[in-house]
Amino acid sequence: MSGEIIAIVDGKEYQVLERKGAPLELGKRFICGAELTRETVDKDGKHVSTETKYVSGELILNGIWTVYAGCGTEFLVTKASPSIIECCGKPAVLQKPKPLPSSD
Repeated sequence: MSGEIIAIVDGKEYQVLERKGAPLELGKRFICGAELTRETVDKDGKHVSTETKYVSGELILNGIWTVYAGCGTEFLVTKASPSIIECCGKPAVLQKPKPLPSSD
């Protein structure tokens, strides 16, 4: 994990993903905050799962820096546009769809 920016949330380490403005597509959701990911691997080093979390407020990165991730405002796109959403002076993060529970 060298060179990565790490945030600890709820006692777990997450990689902080770079914020990029995404074009506005109808029905997409954005959040003013940071997107964090955490990969789980088995004892052989094989990928098992990836957990994505969206956070707002202050984050402590790499145990050194405190940064403001955003206010947590969520946006739902109702009209497509090539523009991007900015909030708190930063581009809003495109939220990935939440997995639905199995109906089995």
